[in-house]
Amino acid sequence: MHEIRCNFKPKNYASKCMYVIISEYITLKTINKSLILKQLNHKNKIKGFKHMPFE
Repeated sequence: MHEIRCNFKPKNYASKCMYVIISEYITLKTINKSLILKQLNHKNKIKGFKHMPFE
């Protein structure tokens, strides 16, 4: 449906389709960033826990 609409009204619908794609891409990036941050925090916690007895 979206592709047909884009073809009929390029000015309005093409931009809307692009907006949806961009917004989805941004949300994916933010999700990936939060996951990476969580993984880093988890790794740091493990490192800190390992180093505690030696200090």
